[in-house]
Amino acid sequence: MTPPFQKLEEISKNHPTVKKYLEMHSNATYYVKMVYLTSEGLVYQVDGHWRIKDFENVCGAGKPKDGKDHYCWVVHWYTPEVWYTAYR
Repeated sequence: MTPPFQKLEEISKNHPTVKKYLEMHSNATYYVKMVYLTSEGLVYQVDGHWRIKDFENVCGAGKPKDGKDHYCWVVHWYTPEVWYTAYR
């Protein structure tokens, strides 16, 4: 992982839900993904140039705190059994 991704990992670890998750799943790993988050809380995949991929909604994330559409990084924490996603 490159240093910016490691920084996102550290920021994500400070979230109370992630802390609880990591207490239960100490062997959890993560990956980082670029996405587009809409004001309605829909998440779209983007390519390496931040272009939305075919307008395909990949999941719901809840409405963003600022109420605006924006591109962001997503940190996915997971074990083989459980997933947790943190949006940044």
